[in-house]
Amino acid sequence: MMRMLQTLKKLRILVTCIIIGLTVAAIFLVIRSRSRRLQPPTAALTHAKPNLAYLSLLNSDQLLAKVEGVELRSEDLKNFLQLDFHGQLLHSSMSSEDLSARIASGLDQLIEEELLAQEAKRRGLTTSLEGAQARRDLSDQYLKSELTKLAPVDDREVRTLYKDHGEKFLIPGGVELRELFLPHQGDKYTKEKREKALELAEEVAAHARKGESFEELGKQYVPIAFLDRSKGYLFKGGVMDAADEQKVLALRPAEILGPIRVEGGYSVFQGIASVRARRIPFYEAQEKIKIYLEVRRQDELRKKLVSELRQRVSVQRFGPDTVLAAVR
Repeated sequence: MMRMLQTLKKLRILVTCIIIGLTVAAIFLVIRSRSRRLQPPTAALTHAKPNLAYLSLLNSDQLLAKVEGVELRSEDLKNFLQLDFHGQLLHSSMSSEDLSARIASGLDQLIEEELLAQEAKRRGLTTSLEGAQARRDLSDQYLKSELTKLAPVDDREVRTLYKDHGEKFLIPGGVELRELFLPHQGDKYTKEKREKALELAEEVAAHARKGESFEELGKQYVPIAFLDRSKGYLFKGGVMDAADEQKVLALRPAEILGPIRVEGGYSVFQGIASVRARRIPFYEAQEKIKIYLEVRRQDELRKKLVSELRQRVSVQRFGPDTVLAAVR
């Protein structure tokens, strides 16, 4: 009988402990769920709000501008941005400031295209396209028609730019060399690993000075990822001390230099040949110069035409800043 009473007593204690444990767990879960609801939104969610506001502007039906009575609405701006970025609208990770600037500049460009397109129609130009593509086609046609009235870029202009801006056509000098790169071993950089890499680099440099092949030393000591350097390349500078960099650039053929401390480890260098700085010959540069001058002339003509049209055509710009509040 006494044993039964003791057993029942133990069972009651066990049941009581279980009930207390479950109660504490339930209270903890309630407090945790409430604290989650009361927590402020994360930085990512807070950052997304202004993005959504600017994007909702593009999906609204807001009047953003009028060009000679033609209304440019949010849908027009949205289509223009998509056309300008090959179907993409705006990147979701952009900050509200970047979005604001992108939309504002997009609206300015849209107004310019509408000005040019309207003038194209007045000149009798037509298009079979519709919407944003029609506006782009008409403005391009008008610009091209005006470009034909200008004299083509001549040889004198090309030569003048080449002569006056010689620094743009300078190929910097360097040195052809071979490099044996010995990186620090392991993910974490320590003094012990640096000393071990330096010791190995000094050993490799000693072998190189005895006349051993750089390529063979590379196969033996250099990781596969850096093995191509031992075969030779043009060095114009690297991540190292400025004084060491000058020593590397001054290497003479067959001269050994190192070990030199570089980013991620140590290197031993062997000079192959010096490469002097040189100017790109005119015959190699003239076609690129001509294309550059033609593009610059087109940009200047576009600005000139838009400026003249703004003086003659009524333009009213309402947004997006002035209408953004309406969609927030």
